[in-house]
Amino acid sequence: MRPGTIFLSSFHQLPNDQQERELLVVLNDGRQHPYITVTTTSQPHEKRGNQYGCQLNDELPSFFLPLHSTYLKEETWIRFDTIAELSPTKLKKLYEQGELEKVCNLPKKILEKLLVCAISCRQITENQKNELWRILSKIEDYFQDNNLID
Repeated sequence: MRPGTIFLSSFHQLPNDQQERELLVVLNDGRQHPYITVTTTSQPHEKRGNQYGCQLNDELPSFFLPLHSTYLKEETWIRFDTIAELSPTKLKKLYEQGELEKVCNLPKKILEKLLVCAISCRQITENQKNELWRILSKIEDYFQDNNLID
């Protein structure tokens, strides 16, 4: 799978009795390490900046994507406080069961900036940093390899 793939995840319940679907962003290819994932929000927050790009000095660290900077239909914060790992088997199962629906792939330029930001984030482990450095070092391959699942 191409790093930077964005999925729409299944519904989850909000405190106000409404349901919301969130986006799941895959940061690596899952070949040598479990998938490293983060979720997003489109809800502004006083503890989250709204300047394009890396927001690591905020109380809630994130990477901000303004409206029209990607294929996403809203301003979006990629949240580093939600870093998680998924095995390739688990991600495939969620996709096959309809729990995940592919939305888009991040453009290379944004993915590069996102990975550098994630590597600098204090919430990420050393193993995850090493994996993201590996992905960053061969990023060109992901945008030329037609054999990867988009």
